[in-house]
Amino acid sequence: MICYVGRMDPHKRYWIFFETTKLFPDLKFVAMDKKCYI
Repeated sequence: MICYVGRMDPHKRYWIFFETTKLFPDLKFVAMDKKCYI
């Protein structure tokens, strides 16, 4: 399992995490910030 925990703020470039999910379809990815859980 690969986790992203942090603000979904543009300067943190969180979209790279979501792009990475496409490269490793067999892994489970979880993203969390203080407002939501994806």
